[in-house]
Amino acid sequence: MDEFQPNILPLPNFGIRIESHEHGPGFRTSPHSHPYPSLIYVIDGEGECMEEDRSYRLSPDSTLILEDGKIHQLIDLPGKSMVLFVVYFSSEMAESNALFLEPLLKQSLVMKLPEYAAHQARRLLRQMLHEQETHPLQYERSLQLHLALFLLLMHRYGVPEDSRSGVPEISSSEDRVRKVLASVAERFYEPHGLATVSRLANLSQRHFTSLCRKICGTSFNDYLSSLRVKKAERLLLDTKMSILVVAFTVGFEELSTFYRTFKRISGTTPKKFRRTRRNPPAE
Repeated sequence: MDEFQPNILPLPNFGIRIESHEHGPGFRTSPHSHPYPSLIYVIDGEGECMEEDRSYRLSPDSTLILEDGKIHQLIDLPGKSMVLFVVYFSSEMAESNALFLEPLLKQSLVMKLPEYAAHQARRLLRQMLHEQETHPLQYERSLQLHLALFLLLMHRYGVPEDSRSGVPEISSSEDRVRKVLASVAERFYEPHGLATVSRLANLSQRHFTSLCRKICGTSFNDYLSSLRVKKAERLLLDTKMSILVVAFTVGFEELSTFYRTFKRISGTTPKKFRRTRRNPPAE
């Protein structure tokens, strides 16, 4: 295959363009640079990024942020052709996101996202591609906001690739389930289906459920419900939020479902819980 020659296109006025690249066998770019910063996210395959006298490993869910003018070269490993997305953005966009971007540039060229964060990153990329292709109302601003969210995700959860051992990490099924459960506990208010969390742990739903019971002593759905109810209890006692707002805040879409779940776990209704805990009966 001929060496790839970068297609340097001007950015649109709003300062962001996203492209997909699906490489073939023996793919490599020529050493090149871009006149604007870029963010590369690897979906599949393995390879390396050569930059001056350094080489960085690339694998699924690896992310690179390249400064404008930085000379680099991408090389696929034999038999592991990469599929990746590149988000090009203007210097103005870099400046407006400096709070997230500058620490990432100081840490390492390549960052690695854990499974739960990678799931969010891929969702953001899909949405950006859709916005760019279909041009819905205010899509320009939407792309800018999605880039900021992507950089924030990297800032919070990215692990510098250089800090990882050269020996591939082999985690047990139980370790993977613990990590997924920990990520669910951090974002309990989001929708988390058994199919999704099982996939993140790279396990069947049956195996995930079995290990969840071993770790937590309960099913995944009950684990998630308990997290939400515990948070709801704190909100009922510490805030003046209405019960409907509390239910929505902790992740329930239906008020009736919140009432049933709360009573099953706490043994009483949200209204009675708030009244009796705030004003306990005199002895």
